[in-house]
Amino acid sequence: MTTQYCLEGGQLVGADHWFPDDAYDFDWGSAGPAIGCNRLVCTECKTRVRQCVGLEVKPNARVESRVLAGLTPSHWNRIDTLTVSTTGRVYACQCAVYVMHGARRMAGAGGDPLHGPRVPWRCGGHPVVDTPSAVDGVAVDANTDWREVAAHVFRGTLPAHRPWIGLEDKRHPAFWLARLVVLVSDPAVRDAVASAAADCLADSDLYLRRGAINFFRFHPLAPGAERVTHLWSTRPTLFDGVQDPDRARRTLARYAREVVDARISKGCTDAIEFAKTALHAGRGEYSFLYRLQQVDPSWLHTHVRQLASANPHLSDAMEEMVEGD
Repeated sequence: MTTQYCLEGGQLVGADHWFPDDAYDFDWGSAGPAIGCNRLVCTECKTRVRQCVGLEVKPNARVESRVLAGLTPSHWNRIDTLTVSTTGRVYACQCAVYVMHGARRMAGAGGDPLHGPRVPWRCGGHPVVDTPSAVDGVAVDANTDWREVAAHVFRGTLPAHRPWIGLEDKRHPAFWLARLVVLVSDPAVRDAVASAAADCLADSDLYLRRGAINFFRFHPLAPGAERVTHLWSTRPTLFDGVQDPDRARRTLARYAREVVDARISKGCTDAIEFAKTALHAGRGEYSFLYRLQQVDPSWLHTHVRQLASANPHLSDAMEEMVEGD
């Protein structure tokens, strides 16, 4: 693995979203910040797409791509048809110009190019992070104590400088560590990082526990994710009724359920069995029903009346399943 490509052809971002400085950062489809592609190339003129933040085209004006092509982006503000913008970013190759506000992938929703920006640009590929190396000042090598790094990340003390904008760290306390797993090329490092996160799932420090669950929300198939279902079934008080210390009305059980849901959808046996056991015990979630309907509909339909009796809060949903069978 030497080159990685942005999801759906890459993403254009305005001034209020993250345009990374490092070539290795790419849009991997996370639930974190929008990530602008800094390696866009034009499929028609075959040149790299350049950009300048804080500009937009004046009303009823236009700017020619050939004009921008003759200047470095830092001098684009000299063009009289462009004006200062708090939200805009101007992109240009030798044959096209586009002004972006907000964020949008080139291929649009569901990978449909008709719903993306109408310019012939695509991600040209991003290098991976090899080891030994450093990311945001944190060493990435065989000697790194990933358990210690994970603890600092989950407490918000690493890295010293977080390069992105458009992300509420309290909402995604594990984003930096989850991003590292995607960027690094060494599978041993990726597994070590995931294992370190899993080791925090039962920690007495609530911030570490919350961070660990959030890590597996990003990577529900990473090694150690199965420990979420194991701990939730054997030590439910780690998650049930435990409030997120920074987000009102959010509990660790809610985050754990999202991990389980994702694993059910991927056919993971541990999550499927956990959901079935919870439903039999009267602790079912609607999301469990929905996903079991997808992965094991015959089991669900066989037990639907028994499960409805055990889970009266889900009886209407189960009745619909019976009627629709």
